[in-house]
Amino acid sequence: MINVRLAKEDQLALVNTIAAAGYAEPLPDLRCLAFSKPDAAGNKAVHAKANEQLLDVLLQNQPGPCIHITGEMRALADPFHRRLCAELVKRSKSRFTVIYNIPDDFQHLDGVGKWAQTWKSKSWSDRLSAINFIGDAFVDVRGYNTLSEIQYSVFGNRYVLLQEKHADEGGSSTPLLKRVWLLESEKLNDFLTNRAMAMIDNSKDIPEALFKRFSAKVNGVTAQTILRKLATISPLPAEQVIDDAMRAFDTDAASDLQALKSIGFIKQGEGDTLCISPEGDQYLKALG
Repeated sequence: MINVRLAKEDQLALVNTIAAAGYAEPLPDLRCLAFSKPDAAGNKAVHAKANEQLLDVLLQNQPGPCIHITGEMRALADPFHRRLCAELVKRSKSRFTVIYNIPDDFQHLDGVGKWAQTWKSKSWSDRLSAINFIGDAFVDVRGYNTLSEIQYSVFGNRYVLLQEKHADEGGSSTPLLKRVWLLESEKLNDFLTNRAMAMIDNSKDIPEALFKRFSAKVNGVTAQTILRKLATISPLPAEQVIDDAMRAFDTDAASDLQALKSIGFIKQGEGDTLCISPEGDQYLKALG
């Protein structure tokens, strides 16, 4: 029995999406708890409902396996969802596993910032908070080629947040819209959980220490000194940003500069000059 009445085309899209995820058997226990057409407000509302349902299973101490199959891991830019992930760790000593698409050249320090820059619609504070959160090991991040996968989340042994096949945000300034369903079905949850477990077995473990190191670079004394210098004089030739005095203070200052560039706090000016970006200026002012 389906709780939310779906239009014929949305029902067909749901059947096709479930089939594309590999499940082809009848689902007599399937209930649709929330649904959104490709609409920004609607997508946001369904994700909020999923967070409420996740909170409910956490309060009941029945989280079950909690797994995201995602492209760019934007769920972690949501402060409320991060709090729920932290609560999962506190209550059950287990973590949300996040399987996301990370290119091989992103699996290093500079790549963390480049990856965060794919979240064009998120603020710098949300991006940096997510990086800090991962670095503190509140979630288990795994690298896998998810581009051809249907994206979904499973939790509570019976809930599925299912997304229609879509391209990831990439260079877009806003999240790309798609149909989203919040479903209740033990059968579908069990199937998709097992499917996710198989992906985990074939995925790459992304060390949380990578995110921790990046966060330390961006938040460190050297990075703040670089930003304050550029906030005073900008643009500034690159050789004057990292001068002899700074190299004497920090022999690895160039990597701090690169981290600031990759997160978007510093941008390239004309020629070989550097400028502080509007986001970098906001970050600097937030530091006080």
